[in-house]
Amino acid sequence: MLRISRDTALLTVLIAGLTAGPAITSSASAGAADDKESISLSRTIDPGSEAGKANSVFAREEGDYDLKSYKVSETLKLSGDRIGSPSVSARDMRLMRSGSYPSTVRQGGKKKMAISVLASALLPGLGELYLYVDRGDWSDWSTLARVPAFIGIDAYLWYGYKDNYDKGKDSKKEYEEFCDTHWSEARFLLQHPYCEGIGGCSDWHVYNDNADEMADFYFIYIPKNLDREEYYENCGKYDAFAFGWDDWDGDSWDGTYENFQPWTPNRLAYWDMRAVSDEFLVSADRHLMMLIVNRVVSMIDALWLAHRMNNDSLDDGGWSIDLSPDAVTPTVGISYRF
Repeated sequence: MLRISRDTALLTVLIAGLTAGPAITSSASAGAADDKESISLSRTIDPGSEAGKANSVFAREEGDYDLKSYKVSETLKLSGDRIGSPSVSARDMRLMRSGSYPSTVRQGGKKKMAISVLASALLPGLGELYLYVDRGDWSDWSTLARVPAFIGIDAYLWYGYKDNYDKGKDSKKEYEEFCDTHWSEARFLLQHPYCEGIGGCSDWHVYNDNADEMADFYFIYIPKNLDREEYYENCGKYDAFAFGWDDWDGDSWDGTYENFQPWTPNRLAYWDMRAVSDEFLVSADRHLMMLIVNRVVSMIDALWLAHRMNNDSLDDGGWSIDLSPDAVTPTVGISYRF
């Protein structure tokens, strides 16, 4: 068998006419036998035909040379499965031509996106670490660098939250103990102007139901057993409760609001202690909010990285070509990614 290209098939046929030998078969194949897709081409010349019997194509006694007398059978075969081609960038096409282009077919893309987002929700940076390991490109420093950054920020915020929370709670315990030592309900119900005018209020209900007629010295009283937080806030916040502090100077009280001096030394000290505690607790709340923000940012970052990895678009963007082969209407799309 003589293997020739399709372009020289006619010359082979003419030579066959001169030799009048056995059947000559020419074939050309594209790709190796074990390739995914291969094209085979074969031509067969029948020695029993006029072409096979011809002695020469250059010395003929009658008529023009009849190419139709040659019986040529051609078979074009395409074997292999069709593989869809995803979008490729100019960089990817260069890599494909060089033979070093990795496969762009990504399996389970949505699953990877979900896993990376959930991992970042549990611990910022964990989703990025998952994507880095899953991709297997150990030179991808931009993805790897995100991991210690997010984890470091999270650790710092947790430390700040815990430290401020503990300090705030310690200060709160101190001012509550200070209030219990220097302020009392019994003293308040005895020295308040309304209660003092009636010889003392028998209980806090009497004060709440009747003392509102003294608008300048009234605020509803909540006992500690009913609302602990409200109790410790009110005793130092409102002037109506100044009469319950142990350093209240009743001798200087002349019964008029114009000369009223509600801020006793103990009340001032108590309010400063509350301010310190509140500052620590507010700072702890800010750290907690930043912990949430850090997680959200890491989740969005992991989602974006997973999307880019699934599309093999971790380059700098630019023009890309979308090849969509189809048996009926193959299409080619050109797009630009910013």
